[in-house]
Amino acid sequence: AANEIKNIVEIATQKADEGKHIANSMINGYSELNSDIMQTIELIKEFENSSKEQLLGIEQINNAVAILDQKTQQNASVTSQTKDIAISTNSISKLIIEDVNKKRFKDK
Repeated sequence: AANEIKNIVEIATQKADEGKHIANSMINGYSELNSDIMQTIELIKEFENSSKEQLLGIEQINNAVAILDQKTQQNASVTSQTKDIAISTNSISKLIIEDVNKKRFKDK
């Protein structure tokens, strides 16, 4: 009976050691998993920051394009007004020339 108890205790000790080894392996595995999760979180944060920077860049480009569009429209308006002024000036010049040609000057 003592021999049998000794065998049972040895088997129980062996099983306890195996359980301890398995528990240590699980702790190591969870530590590695935790480290991998932390690295993944850091990568996600870096990606988020990059995305925010890209968004800011795109917004700045969009604003610049909107300003360029506004300036282009203003330039088109000024060009149209300049054309109208040039046409009016040309008409006035022709009228002045016609009027001058109809007049007689003393030396002429």
